[in-house]
Amino acid sequence: MRKISLVLFLVVWTGLIFAQTAGKVSGRVTDENGQPLAGANVVVVGTSFGGASDSDGNYYILQVPAGQYDVRADYIGYKSETNFGIRVATGLTSFVDYGLAIAAVEGESVEVIGERPLL
Repeated sequence: MRKISLVLFLVVWTGLIFAQTAGKVSGRVTDENGQPLAGANVVVVGTSFGGASDSDGNYYILQVPAGQYDVRADYIGYKSETNFGIRVATGLTSFVDYGLAIAAVEGESVEVIGERPLL
C-alpha cells in the first residue's frame, strides 16, 4: 500500500511541476511592401510583456498568461497597429502578423532669423 501511495504521489507531483499556465505570442512585422522591420516593438497592452523583432521581422513573446489581450506593434516612422482580442491559450502559440504603414514624423517648427550688423 505504501509503494502505491508513493508512486501515485510522484505521478501527481510530476504532473503539477510540468503543468503550463502560459502561452506564447509570435508573428512577423513588415512594412506595406512586405519588407521585414528589424527592431520593431511588440507589446501586450496593459502588461509588462513584450519583445522586439529580429532582422527577419519575427518576434516572440513568451510566458504570457492565458487570457484575451490587445497586442500593439510600434516602429519609428510607421503608424502603430493594434490587434484587439487576441486569445492566448495555455501551452499554445497565438500568431499575430503586422503590416505597418509609413507615417510622416512631425516635429515642432523652428523659425531661424539671421541678423547682420550694420557697417
